[in-house]
Amino acid sequence: MKKCNLEIFGEVLGIIIGCVITYYLFPRFSFVTADYQSWLPFGIGALIVSDVLKIFAFLVPLVPLVRILRIVAHFSSLVSTWVLWRIFPFDFSLVGYAALNQWFRFSLVIAIWGIGLATVIELIKLVTLQPLKKSATDS
Repeated sequence: MKKCNLEIFGEVLGIIIGCVITYYLFPRFSFVTADYQSWLPFGIGALIVSDVLKIFAFLVPLVPLVRILRIVAHFSSLVSTWVLWRIFPFDFSLVGYAALNQWFRFSLVIAIWGIGLATVIELIKLVTLQPLKKSATDS
């Protein structure tokens, strides 16, 4: 099987597993509050948009278009993570670990900064027209 096919298969599998975990499994945990339902459309939407755009990026040979697809995918993840941080539908004190609330919020801030940095780096690479790097497994 070609590398591109394996990557596409991985993204499709990621969409399926991510949707099952996000929609069915995660709401069953006792520390997840009712506010989770208000974040769910953002989470599922970002998951699907991001993975579908990554699939298109595997299939498109144009470097600028690949960069634009990556920027949009990063931005959808950024919006979803920011909304998750704003809503914060978790209450770990319900399971006796109240300190985790602060740590999880802090980790979301780190994730927001990381995704934002990745988006800015892709934008700089788009503007400077840097070529895509081949991975070690490309032939």
